[in-house]
Amino acid sequence: MLPQLLPAVIMVLAALAAGGSLVGLSRPIAWWGLGLVSIALQLLLQRIPVSAAPWLGDFGHWVWAAAVASILLVLLRNWRLQTSRMHQIPWAVAALGVGLNLLVIVANGGYMPVSLTALEQTGQAVEIATRSSFRRDLPVDVTTHMPELADVYADPAWLPHPVVASIGDRLLGVGLAGWAFVSVYATRHKRPRPGSEGAVERSAIQFSSAAAESGLLAK
Repeated sequence: MLPQLLPAVIMVLAALAAGGSLVGLSRPIAWWGLGLVSIALQLLLQRIPVSAAPWLGDFGHWVWAAAVASILLVLLRNWRLQTSRMHQIPWAVAALGVGLNLLVIVANGGYMPVSLTALEQTGQAVEIATRSSFRRDLPVDVTTHMPELADVYADPAWLPHPVVASIGDRLLGVGLAGWAFVSVYATRHKRPRPGSEGAVERSAIQFSSAAAESGLLAK
């Protein structure tokens, strides 16, 4: 999760340095309730042991896939509602990332394939092997469909809590970073161009003179 959020934090700082404001992050997000429920559901599924809900062993991965699909709907809805290309692109990139994840999940029976080698590099192999919650992933092997879209990319070791991610996860991170930058940067106060103040002043004087002359002629 950190590698997805870190670029967004960096982009927010960059937009602030360029004169933007955090007020931009308060822009309304369409269908935010659906997105919030989806995220909450995914977090809840990870914390419910299969022993407490045996049905998760058979259907938990499909419930998780449905939650991912809900996130995709939220991203696509907000992409459609944007009125400028600058605001559309981040939503489109994020939607593409989640869409690729959903594609490989559905292609592999509702599971996300994951590289065991990459898990060992991030130190997650033991953690995943001993977890009591439902399984939403399967090891990458010769039967895996679209392995290039699976979780096969290990985060750098210098990051806190590195994880294994997919191309879709990386695109989602780029989309979030783009949205954060555009939202904050769009609130900046535009500075007048050199000479524009003088031009405005001259225009005002000319307008006043014309108005005065019109008044005299009217008499």
